[in-house]
Amino acid sequence: MLLIGEVWRDVASYEGEYRVSNLGRVRSLSRTVAHKGNGFMRVHERILKQTIVMEYPTVWLGSGHQRGIRVKVHRLVLEAFVGPCPDGMEARHFPDRNPMNNRLGNLNWGTKLDNAVDKQAHGTMVRGERVKVGKLTAEIVLEIRRLSASGRHSQESLGRKFGVAQSSISSLLLRKTWKHI
Repeated sequence: MLLIGEVWRDVASYEGEYRVSNLGRVRSLSRTVAHKGNGFMRVHERILKQTIVMEYPTVWLGSGHQRGIRVKVHRLVLEAFVGPCPDGMEARHFPDRNPMNNRLGNLNWGTKLDNAVDKQAHGTMVRGERVKVGKLTAEIVLEIRRLSASGRHSQESLGRKFGVAQSSISSLLLRKTWKHI
């Protein structure tokens, strides 16, 4: 089903097999493909199901009897409508940081710094308590800084007390980490 304003373009390296739309949908085109040994089978046109991998929608693309690959939908949209990713750039969701919004108007190529600035502005930067493997909380960091300022505790003893390495204590005291609090 065609949506209003939807435009389709071939997926690079998969011309005649897959197309991507400016609205972030991907479809497999009707074609005959090799199938197990010397056989062939007919593949019918369909919109591909998108699965979320590390918060980004992805699809599987395969060509003939080759093993399929998983690709991020936002990259397919950018490559089809804007062109290949320039050196030193990466896909960027902007102005809407929602990784589910893969409409062409919400995507562009940007630098790692552009992406980092966006994440900070939108409050989606993974830092502090959002770090999944982190052991500290904002409350504990403030306590460590208070104890260190008293002069009665070494970085090593604070590390042992809070279950982290001395280098972690040093980094948060120097505000290399946890600089947002």
